[in-house]
Amino acid sequence: MSSMSYRRVLVTLTRLVPCFTGTASWRLRAFSHPDTDLMSTSQFAPRPKHHAYRIGRSRRRALYVVFSLLMLTGVLWLAVYWSRLDPEVGAPWQAWSMKIHGGAALASLFLIGTIWNSHIWHAWQRGRNRIAGSLLGSFLVLLILTGYGLYYFNGETLRAATEWIHWIVGGVLGLLFWLHLSLGRCAA
Repeated sequence: MSSMSYRRVLVTLTRLVPCFTGTASWRLRAFSHPDTDLMSTSQFAPRPKHHAYRIGRSRRRALYVVFSLLMLTGVLWLAVYWSRLDPEVGAPWQAWSMKIHGGAALASLFLIGTIWNSHIWHAWQRGRNRIAGSLLGSFLVLLILTGYGLYYFNGETLRAATEWIHWIVGGVLGLLFWLHLSLGRCAA
């Protein structure tokens, strides 16, 4: 079989394969000519529809709940830490706050992973909300790294610096999340 006929067979087969566009609808791939070079065309990997970068309602609500839980448990931990309560009174609150905060952090990593292709990548390809999204993503990475550092770093100076960075970045991230949502809704 020559390379030209092999390419025609491959193009014919790809016309029959449904392509998921990121929404609930399916469509067939369409090529303008059977001799189309599959690797160089943008038709081989079609762009999503204009609303494909939107996060579904249930996943969006899960993100809101998890991020709210992260903010509330972080603020609660800081309030107890800075209030200088009696250790017998404050220690249980701090311990439970840290446990819930850690669980919510794991859930947020999972949810961010689930929106990587459907939201982040497609919106980036379309040039949508790039500045706020970049800031949000950068601060999120910094928050993840400092959270890892709080768990594993030893030494008083390094741990104290990591705590302050984590606290400040966590507070700023709440504002960036709100900014990202606001700008995204205004553009929609």
